[in-house]
Amino acid sequence: MNIFISSMHITWYRECYVCQAPLNPVVRTRTDNNKLFVRHYKKIRPLFVYNNERYHSFVNGSKIKPICFSCFSYKPKPTIGSLKDRELGLCRHVLPRSKAKTRNEIMSWYSGLIREACKRGLDIRR
Repeated sequence: MNIFISSMHITWYRECYVCQAPLNPVVRTRTDNNKLFVRHYKKIRPLFVYNNERYHSFVNGSKIKPICFSCFSYKPKPTIGSLKDRELGLCRHVLPRSKAKTRNEIMSWYSGLIREACKRGLDIRR
């Protein structure tokens, strides 16, 4: 049985309850060369995930849910005009967009990391 285990992968364990952004995304590596490369790549193409830190807040009454820092600190509330527009069918999204990085933004950054690692000849498949 041949099992493929990559020595470099990105992981997160929870998602924001409000905006579904990944919470505390981390790039895991096994070798020291890959760790140095990830640090170098973060300097070349930084990924600002400070708004993706995990916090806990009361959502829908008395239930505590994990949310991102962006939703925790800014707590978006719709205006009366935007609620009116939603009821009339003029717009679909009432709440403003979260400042946290989405899953697609993080995965596009990670695919760039993998492409650059392959260009430099790093062994990412151990």
